Amino acid sequence: GLPENLPIIAAGGDKQCETLGSGCFKHGQAVISYGTLATIAVTSKKYVQNKNFTYYTWPSSIRGAWNPEFNIYRGYWLVTWFCRQYAKEKDFPDLINEMNEKAKDIPPGSNGLFVYPFWTPHPALYPLAKGAILGCTDYHNKEHLYKAILEGIAYALKDGLHLIEKDTNQKIKELYVVGGGSKSDVAMQLTADIFNMPAKRLQTHEVCAIGAAINAGMAINMFLNEEEAVKNMTKVSKVFYPIKGNVQVYDDIFNN
Repeated sequence: GLPENLPIIAAGGDKQCETLGSGCFKHGQAVISYGTLATIAVTSKKYVQNKNFTYYTWPSSIRGAWNPEFNIYRGYWLVTWFCRQYAKEKDFPDLINEMNEKAKDIPPGSNGLFVYPFWTPHPALYPLAKGAILGCTDYHNKEHLYKAILEGIAYALKDGLHLIEKDTNQKIKELYVVGGGSKSDVAMQLTADIFNMPAKRLQTHEVCAIGAAINAGMAINMFLNEEEAVKNMTKVSKVFYPIKGNVQVYDDIFNN
């Protein structure tokens, strides 16, 4: 059904297209994808390899580059798991909206509730890990658990970022956040606080298609380079800045 002579372009993997579509192609930039599989990735002009496969290095959608990527297999799948405990399928959006509103009033650290997010073990980093919810008291309710899940995922990705920073010899200073989870103000703010850097939300949270479109545009000479394409197709809609008091709390939790 495709028209004759229509160019067919191989764009790259989904997360690699997300990295390009987010505008993460310079030294010191990283992109978090809060999807079913949660990832943090950078673009590197130099090939790096983790011998234990703690993270994977994929061919980038950007010419002459690579994408080191650390992932949590059960990322925002845990939000779906949470919803299944408290709502029917049709009520998921209503429950998430309610949780995002109530979680705004919960302090960093979720009043001592901690979620270890490895419902599926990480084969290299934590091969024997199992998910855990720690610190429960009669004070906690579902919004505490919701926020603790988001915090636990961000802690785990920060763990992976440290490994990538060391191997690629770069310090990340600029963070883009994409995927369905980026629609949550609570998720965006705690990400800025846990990583202690501005977290940028893009106008379009599903940037995989944008990255693929950029690859197609490059192939038919629509753009001079990736930078021009990103400038024309990707916009930052809001930046969340770290809150000093929250950063101190999260640093204490992460380091201990």
